[in-house]
Amino acid sequence: MKQIDTFFPEEFSRVSLNNNYITPTNPQNYIYHYTNISCILSILRNREIWLMDQSTLNDSAEGTLLSNKVIEMFATKKDKNILSQMFDIIKTNTFVSSFSTFGNLLSQWRCYGDISIGFQFHEMKYNSHMIEDSKQTNHLTSGFQFSPCQYATTRIIEEEAIALKKYFKQYLRTFKNEDNRGQQHALLTIGQWLFTTKHAGFFEESEIRGLYYLYQCSPFTSPTGKNYLKYKIAPEMVKRITVGPSTNHSDNAQQITDYISDNPEYNHLEIYESTIPYIDKV
Repeated sequence: MKQIDTFFPEEFSRVSLNNNYITPTNPQNYIYHYTNISCILSILRNREIWLMDQSTLNDSAEGTLLSNKVIEMFATKKDKNILSQMFDIIKTNTFVSSFSTFGNLLSQWRCYGDISIGFQFHEMKYNSHMIEDSKQTNHLTSGFQFSPCQYATTRIIEEEAIALKKYFKQYLRTFKNEDNRGQQHALLTIGQWLFTTKHAGFFEESEIRGLYYLYQCSPFTSPTGKNYLKYKIAPEMVKRITVGPSTNHSDNAQQITDYISDNPEYNHLEIYESTIPYIDKV
């Protein structure tokens, strides 16, 4: 098992350390999902990642930074009501999986888990996407998007809202009069716009989002009542696993090593252990 102290080699070209401030940029190689050992083993065993209902995310302004500003820009009550209806539909039907462009970030270890799984970004973005729902229907879809988040200052929010307003003017007639397919296209496009614009306070997460707009799908419901869909992956799409700093470090490393030893389809994986000197005190 290799050790990783700070950033992976290919990440240094995308990092500036000015006053300890990390400026995230688009990924060139890998994206990482941070979680715990049981979820990592489940991903490997079942060959799937869960896309969660966006209401389960930890950002209280999720999807609203732009939508609220755009609604303010429309003059008539009728248009405001149509926009509010569109936004409500989008929020209800958007499913998300979160990734970081960095594989060994202390902020991620603190908040999301003590182990990360890495994928090749372009494979995830451009391969065919199979979504499974609770009816065990597989949806081969182009409606699944991988997009980097934009961390918005007040100025950026205003600029994006103006651009989105122009888009809405173009699609208001589509939403009101077009067939269901035309509506779905408009809602997917708007949803991607809304759910990749986040408050600047989240900038260090350097997030890439997998977004799916629910269309003719029936989500699963977890034991805790959360709705989700399954994004199917092939073993060769998984590239790296990094064991993060925690009191469970040794046990996590052993479980990963044992699993890969028993499952040769994952022999290609690069396994790293973080040497960040962090203690996860309870």
